[in-house]
Amino acid sequence: MLCVGFLLVNGLVRIQKHGELEILRRLHERDMALKKAEDLQRKVFHGLDTSLVLLDPHGRITSLNAAAMAEVGGHGSVEGKSLVEIFPEFAPFWQERFRLPVRNIVHSLARGKVYGFRLSPLGEDGWILLFSDITEIQRLERQVQEMERLVAVADLAAGLAHEMKNPLAGIKASLQLFMAGDLEEAHRRRLAHVVVRDVDRLDALVHDFLVFARPSDPCLEEIALVPFLQEMAETMRLRYPRVEVILQVTDAVWVFDRTHLHHIVSNVLANACQAVDSKPYPPRQVVVENTEGPEAQSLAVRDTGPGMTADMLRRCFDPFVTTKPQGTGLGLAISRRLAAQNGALLEVAANSDAGVTFTLTRPRTS
Repeated sequence: MLCVGFLLVNGLVRIQKHGELEILRRLHERDMALKKAEDLQRKVFHGLDTSLVLLDPHGRITSLNAAAMAEVGGHGSVEGKSLVEIFPEFAPFWQERFRLPVRNIVHSLARGKVYGFRLSPLGEDGWILLFSDITEIQRLERQVQEMERLVAVADLAAGLAHEMKNPLAGIKASLQLFMAGDLEEAHRRRLAHVVVRDVDRLDALVHDFLVFARPSDPCLEEIALVPFLQEMAETMRLRYPRVEVILQVTDAVWVFDRTHLHHIVSNVLANACQAVDSKPYPPRQVVVENTEGPEAQSLAVRDTGPGMTADMLRRCFDPFVTTKPQGTGLGLAISRRLAAQNGALLEVAANSDAGVTFTLTRPRTS
């Protein structure tokens, strides 16, 4: 019996020892995995090009990566210190941290840099600040914008010069005939009429160009849409008696510069009526309707005209682009510019059946 008991005890001891060794082995494996994970986390944390700062709920720095440390000089411990002490440029944003948009930009005068940053909550653990130096990116963006402005100015100058050539050529030819010798009175009057007509064309062109290049600041007021549009529709009916101008407008009020809105709508209406009037057969209709939504309000002018080519749909708002023999191509360009002055957008789209629809959309500001 003693031998049997000894063997049982010895077996139990061996089993217990084997179990302890298995537990120790598993603990060692978990410890190694934890160390690898911590090492990987440390490498990722400090390997980021983006500066990363961890903050407690009171704005004290609990940790920061190598990129953020480089921004403060890379020497001395900053953990436990206040964010606004180490990074004073972020002080106003820390005060407004609960109302900040997702992405922000701050100009650091002390460091001579521009930072793009994001300040996000970590629940009860505090906050995380991510920021990057975007000074060079902004400089390149300014260069690109400046180049785009120069190209736009060059295009405008070329377009203006092209549009001025024809009336100037007419004036020159008329004056040369005047100087050539004796002319009959009737001929002289016709030449004088040509000169006056071309001078008027030049005057209108320069006026439109100045309005496009430097539109007046908007003077906003409340405009009742129905009487405003009824007056313009009646004018169009008198000018284009073959065109049926239909108003489907609700009793809405728009906050807009009255002169600007009149210019936009009258220009779009006139274009629509001209397009419809050129059709050899009916229907010759221009429909004006509005939409009032919770976030935006829109005014649409839909016509049953011949429509536009795909190329013209893309370019109709470009300066000096027109299909009219006597047009300057500035009407729609000015209209879109005036719309933008009032925080609105003027767009065009082809209808599924015939014609096009111009839509003026303005977000509600209240």
